[in-house]
Amino acid sequence: MAGPINGPSGPPPGYPPHGPNPVGPQPVPPRRSLAGLFGALALGLVVVVAVAVGAVVVLASRSDSGGDTAAAPATAPPRAASPAPAPDPLAASRRAFPRLLPQEPGSIGEGYEDATCYAEKRGDRLNIDEDVLTSSPWILAWECRRDVDNPFGMSYTILEYQSAAAARSVVDTLPANAATPGRKSGVPFTQHLWIRADPPGPVPSHYYTAKLVVSFSGETTHGNYLVYASHRGPARDAQAPVAPAEAELADWWTTAPL
Repeated sequence: MAGPINGPSGPPPGYPPHGPNPVGPQPVPPRRSLAGLFGALALGLVVVVAVAVGAVVVLASRSDSGGDTAAAPATAPPRAASPAPAPDPLAASRRAFPRLLPQEPGSIGEGYEDATCYAEKRGDRLNIDEDVLTSSPWILAWECRRDVDNPFGMSYTILEYQSAAAARSVVDTLPANAATPGRKSGVPFTQHLWIRADPPGPVPSHYYTAKLVVSFSGETTHGNYLVYASHRGPARDAQAPVAPAEAELADWWTTAPL
């Protein structure tokens, strides 16, 4: 007896059934929740924004630190103060005698009537033949020399002392002299004139050396200076047609400026 005949077998699981589409509505696959999708998008957007903000903050921080370094001026080390120039020890004498002494810097220059003037400091040897002055406590001296002394131009020396009192003490030790007060450019002075005769010899000399020292009032800026000049010329003789040496020397000082 034949066994029962099996009917057509159905499709395997997971495969659509064969044959014509079944009549009626088909099942629709379930849809994803819109709320979940929006939440995922929002979370992603927050992450992107956070990363972008962090990058901007880092770049801004680097920019600020770099900008501060570039903008901050380099602090230069403080300059050492330049030493003050040493005072010119000859400045005061130049101011006191602007026309007798050189006015250009230095210790050598041209003085009155083309005389060549040399500044000497204490301890230097003075080329004048008057011991009272060379041994005095002068601190600075100007020696102004001409190649040839004559009634129209003479050599002279200006001595500077520490004070007017020191200069007056030197005047007190001068040889006997004829003192004559005067005023030059408004500055009061006293001229002291005396004669040094030539050494005696078998032949009488008709010449001698006249010497002049000019002192100034202690109330002026000239008070601590002495002006010295000497001149060898004719001796005084009533029958001589020329002025004696002391008169020529006095005339020179009368016309000389300060």
